[in-house]
Amino acid sequence: MAPAAKDSKMVRVRGASSDQTKIYIDGIPAFPLTGIVSNAASDLSTIPADSIAKIEIIKGSGPVQYGTDYKGGVILVTTKDGNGSGKFRVSVAGGSNHTYDAKLGYSGSDKNVSYAVNLSKHYSAGYLENQMNKKIYFDGKIKFKMSSKSSLMLNGYYSDMEREVPQSVDPATGEYVLPSGPRWSVATGDGITPAQKKNNNATD
Repeated sequence: MAPAAKDSKMVRVRGASSDQTKIYIDGIPAFPLTGIVSNAASDLSTIPADSIAKIEIIKGSGPVQYGTDYKGGVILVTTKDGNGSGKFRVSVAGGSNHTYDAKLGYSGSDKNVSYAVNLSKHYSAGYLENQMNKKIYFDGKIKFKMSSKSSLMLNGYYSDMEREVPQSVDPATGEYVLPSGPRWSVATGDGITPAQKKNNNATD
């Protein structure tokens, strides 16, 4: 696992950076953290462990079908298939700082058709100001068995993550400021660093 922000999980393979490792969920490229650049790092924490059937890792250069914009390797995540009569799964857990995890799933199979749907949500207000973290994940798949050697699968997933960046406290004033750089004055639009403000107050 690679170092990442709190509540994030990223992977490095063979020493390559996390943005050089491709992740696929049931054959679909995982959403990058940027949401735009296809070869950006992906956050594994958005995938609920309850939905995973197996994980395969291909180190280094792999099959051309996965593209060429990676050097570390490819991670293939396969979600669970439905099995048996249709059944619901519900779980809810909570903690301090308004933290909770809610999961809902429905899966099953009927003769030559299997299906599975999963929905999960995580929320935490955090113990610092501006430390809210919210994640929503949904996946669904339906598989048709065509013969003993072939099958047709329709699947997809949706992932949405919202995270605030906590601010640090200026020991001179006790006020929240940005972790680095100037603190902007709403009235004047001038950038004032904590050190400058302390010096200004001392000379007034």
